[in-house]
Amino acid sequence: MRRLILAFGLVSALACGSDTTEPVANASGTWNLATVNGAALPFTLIANEPVLVVEIVSDQIIAYGDGTFVGTTTYRQTESGTVTTVTQVPDGTWNQRGTSVTIHYSDGSTARATISGDVITVTAPGVVAVYERE
Repeated sequence: MRRLILAFGLVSALACGSDTTEPVANASGTWNLATVNGAALPFTLIANEPVLVVEIVSDQIIAYGDGTFVGTTTYRQTESGTVTTVTQVPDGTWNQRGTSVTIHYSDGSTARATISGDVITVTAPGVVAVYERE
């Protein structure tokens, strides 16, 4: 389960690939997860009720102008009626080409997304995560 939580935290970051000639927004800044698959947070990541439920409560990414980033992802885990909060702090580097942003996590994982104004959309199999600029 920890691996699944980490995997979502890694996917929920920034983005990748486009060759547009139009001016585009820079991905530097603070980004907050707004929706997952069109639904507001908390988002249920794992639902094996009544034994285990894992929800994403919040996710924030700070992308610095030097190409590095740090994030904070908070999960609520309910296991057999006991509720705990888990926080993960992913970090790494990012780069942008046009409207595409590629995120390279310090564990070797990569995520890709698309930026449009003050919105970054990360799309992965079965998940569309939308981040809004703070």
